[in-house]
Amino acid sequence: IIDRENNDENIKKMEEIYLEKFETMKGLSPKIIMIEMSRSFDIQFREQMWVRLLRDSKNDLKYTIISVLKDVKDLKVLDEVLNSAETTDSLLRRIALETWYSGLMKYDVETIIDYIADKLHFLIRATYELQTDGKLLKQSLSYSDKNAITSPKAYPDFMIRYMTELLGLWDYDPDAYRTLHSIMVPSYFTFENDEGKERPYIIL
Repeated sequence: IIDRENNDENIKKMEEIYLEKFETMKGLSPKIIMIEMSRSFDIQFREQMWVRLLRDSKNDLKYTIISVLKDVKDLKVLDEVLNSAETTDSLLRRIALETWYSGLMKYDVETIIDYIADKLHFLIRATYELQTDGKLLKQSLSYSDKNAITSPKAYPDFMIRYMTELLGLWDYDPDAYRTLHSIMVPSYFTFENDEGKERPYIIL
């Protein structure tokens, strides 16, 4: 029996117990149940316990792990969650994008703009797949310096149409408009590995 007080010593003891039990379990169902049971523990414990298993776990376990990390905001943990979105499993991709997106929403955008600027394509993807109002994307584009934003990438017409509809719902912000177009529209003529520094802008 371990005191539930959230201190480093208790967390370490619980990690050792959980890992020992988890690694000796056979079958998927007992492992999923064990992960689900950890919901009652502090987020610090859940991060330290489960994030390490994300990369090498099968999709069913990844889904369960991410579901118990829904309130996470640590950027390193969010990176691991985002990596799990690179899958053809639509349910896993959605919960990974939802968790990553909701984690970013816990911040003042200005404080994490360097993080977001490098991941604008993921933010565009999450905005579309989750059908959000795009406000986080708009705020991020407004703060992004044009030299710090990610390189352009090819987008299908249906995503460009969706983003165009969002532009019509936003308060007018020329910086956000131009940055979004510089990432999406010129991508028709840009290879993904293009290293060019100049990015053409469409003046709206």
